[in-house]
Amino acid sequence: MILEGLVTTLNADGSPNISPMGPLVDERFERLVLRPYQTSTTYANLKRTGQGVLHVTDDVLLLAQAAVGQPDPLPKLIQAVAVEGVILLDACRWFAFWVRDINDAQPRTEIIADQSKRWPVASSFFSIAANSLAPTRS
Repeated sequence: MILEGLVTTLNADGSPNISPMGPLVDERFERLVLRPYQTSTTYANLKRTGQGVLHVTDDVLLLAQAAVGQPDPLPKLIQAVAVEGVILLDACRWFAFWVRDINDAQPRTEIIADQSKRWPVASSFFSIAANSLAPTRS
């Protein structure tokens, strides 16, 4: 399944990078496959640091701003604990991830990442996300 959202990574100077991305996620929400272009800041940051945070958000303005450049001003951010990175404070859901493999033989890189197991809040994202995909009864 494709899960549209925003990925945050840290630039070399420690500033945040926010990019829209729709990674493929497995049925258990334990692994994701990102496909950034090698010319992107997200690719450079993930290759350098090997970690990031995927956010699910309903903030369409933030998604649009991130699609054309870095949002200015930046949204409210908090420091991540499971990885070196930042979390969008107003995101509906988020989870930290570690890069397991990078295949950059093609211009559109394939990055395989695993959910961080070092922080319980990140782990709970998957059961919450899976439940939120199920229809609700009124």
